Amino acid sequence: MAETNAPVTENIDYPVIPEYITVHLGPANRPAENVRVSFSDYIKNVASSEIYPTWPESAIRANILAQISFALNRIYTEYYPSRGYDFDITSSTQTDQKFIKDRDIFENISQIVDDIFNDYVVRQGSVQPYFTQYCNGTTTTCEGLSQWGTVGLAEQGLVPYEILQRYYGDDINIVFNAPVAGIERSYPGVPLRLGDAGEDVRIIQRQLNRIADNYPAIPRLSVIDGQFGVARSIADSKLPSVYAYAVDTALQLTLTELNENLREIYIEAYTAPDTAEYIYVHTTAELKEIFGGNFPDYSDSDFYEMEIGTAGLMRSYMARKCDIHFPLERKLSRFLTAALRVYKVPEEEQEKVLAFIQTLDIKAIATEVMYKLFAMLEMKYDFKLSRDGETEEAK
Repeated sequence: MAETNAPVTENIDYPVIPEYITVHLGPANRPAENVRVSFSDYIKNVASSEIYPTWPESAIRANILAQISFALNRIYTEYYPSRGYDFDITSSTQTDQKFIKDRDIFENISQIVDDIFNDYVVRQGSVQPYFTQYCNGTTTTCEGLSQWGTVGLAEQGLVPYEILQRYYGDDINIVFNAPVAGIERSYPGVPLRLGDAGEDVRIIQRQLNRIADNYPAIPRLSVIDGQFGVARSIADSKLPSVYAYAVDTALQLTLTELNENLREIYIEAYTAPDTAEYIYVHTTAELKEIFGGNFPDYSDSDFYEMEIGTAGLMRSYMARKCDIHFPLERKLSRFLTAALRVYKVPEEEQEKVLAFIQTLDIKAIATEVMYKLFAMLEMKYDFKLSRDGETEEAK
């Protein structure tokens, strides 16, 4: 086994190695078959297609590390999915790496890939797999690694890490033995709602923490528990949970007034059958927990059916833009009054809840939420958020 002499980088909070990768067998903009293969088999195919098994082992290992890192960069930047494609990478060497379906694999290359397929290159101080650009170094040249050039360096006695440093600089590290898991997508397919829980929320929280490493102004989330907790942090924990419900829904309505793109996203989520169903099912348990005392004989199905109605109210109020005749304060009051009546909240308690909402600077709170959850994540939408909460056209 060839030595690396690379600094050991722990894989805690680093991207994982995907179990599978989807390869488009041709240029991205041309129709072709998509094939789904295990990540290690993909790297074995690429390495067998691009380099020679007779090369010095250090050269082979350096090239494979570059190929692994290149593929992981494509996956974790969501390069193709963010552009509307249903694959992770192509087989076109004009943009990606050579992949030949069902080709034979060289035995020594297979063994090396099995040894290092979960190692990859990063820049020091970064967690993202490095974009390890490379070319063959004979018929084509580039600013990155020269595949044939690695042979000469290996023959001079350089180990894989030193070879990679020659091309990518001294400030690189190797992440060793990264865990293998499913690919995490930054956008779960529907807008996350205040009070949501689960793996989708944990993914967002991990990404926010990684962004916070480079943007100190963004506070780190000290506990990655899969819970937004924004609404509950605003509504004193000593207050009944109906207050958190009121803050949650008020924030959602306010977000749609701050940004037209967010309005479109929310309305689409409440309209499309698949995403609307997700919202109904996902919200049912929380509604039962909050309002179950008012309906002791109601089942999950009963709360699911009531959620269909209140979700329809939410969509309608989101779609109607505020103006001088229908200001935000009135919209929030009207929606909450209607929703709380559906869930049989006593009139006296309704008045207290509405009075509490009026004490909040709901626009300021919603703006902070918007920046943290969307602007800095650079979600896969065709806009960026400016300081004043308006949209800027994507360049």
